[in-house]
Amino acid sequence: MQKLTLSIDDELYAMLHNQIGRGSIGRFVSDAIRPHLRSPEAGTAVTAFGALSHLAKPVSADQAAQAKRRYMEQRYAAKQLG
Repeated sequence: MQKLTLSIDDELYAMLHNQIGRGSIGRFVSDAIRPHLRSPEAGTAVTAFGALSHLAKPVSADQAAQAKRRYMEQRYAAKQLG
């Protein structure tokens, strides 16, 4: 397995983190994209990422800020333990 770094906006990450869980995002993205890359009609990675559009629910700026704050608190706590 290879590690890949992607840049996504904070709101999308918050939605993925809340709905999928921090440790499962990579597996979820792989599973969502894989069928599109293997199918001949897919064509591009842009089409593959369109498979994630069902997760795109509008969130308020406050909800996004809260999710980001929770994420940063968890990261800080993890660094303190490690």
